Amino acid sequence: MCYNVIFTKKTAPGAKNRYIYYPDRLQRLPSPGDAPDFWHIAELWRSGLLAGAPYALLEPFRRQRLDSLKDESIGDFIERRFDKRLGTNLASAVMHGIYAGDIWKLSARTLLSQAWMLEGLAGSIYKGMIKIQQETPLTERVMLFHPHDLDVYKAIREEVKLDDAFRALLDESAMFTFENGMAELVMALKKNLENNGNVDFKFDSRVQNYRLAKENRDQVDVTTGVSYPSVRAAIERLTFCSPKKLRLPKNTILSSPPFAIQN
Repeated sequence: MCYNVIFTKKTAPGAKNRYIYYPDRLQRLPSPGDAPDFWHIAELWRSGLLAGAPYALLEPFRRQRLDSLKDESIGDFIERRFDKRLGTNLASAVMHGIYAGDIWKLSARTLLSQAWMLEGLAGSIYKGMIKIQQETPLTERVMLFHPHDLDVYKAIREEVKLDDAFRALLDESAMFTFENGMAELVMALKKNLENNGNVDFKFDSRVQNYRLAKENRDQVDVTTGVSYPSVRAAIERLTFCSPKKLRLPKNTILSSPPFAIQN
């Protein structure tokens, strides 16, 4: 698939010129890697796009979240730590572009995990960054990682072998895609799994009920009587629970046996 990758270099106009529509026209954002342009920043300030930015300097002095607060929306997090206008004007556009989601509904603990952990570590994001730099014996800049994310990152580095020329192209690129779109990656994965011979894909399969197999508790019986020797999930630390605890909307169509999640 390496031959089907289309690269967009960091120096390409499409990568350097980024815009936000505010309030009634396109506003060009500073280009990544370029030196700040005072007049450009002043223009953005006059437009109102950067309203609330000075309040970011007060973040170290804001009250730390309560221990009882286990999660909140991205919008609430930015409003609490910085200023609501930064969320409405800037973060909303970024999150819509990446996740096509509302910042007042997206999880801050999940999508802003670094900032969330830093606040929990030292009471503020800035103080947390200073704290981990002071406590590490390394000379390089360090950052917090969830243990699971770090294990996944290490596994990818060990298992995925990239050609040096291909890696160099990736390092020079701001983004990439495939000739037939990102769906090409999914179809290649499906083809690879099918060629293994031990994976069976079931599409448009209506599952009315399921249960753990009586003969083998590691297998799952669906209404068709088919037993699956294993069930793979993209979420860590899953345990099966009784079908009575699994609540699904009516007429739900699943392509694999459903399962409930217990943390």
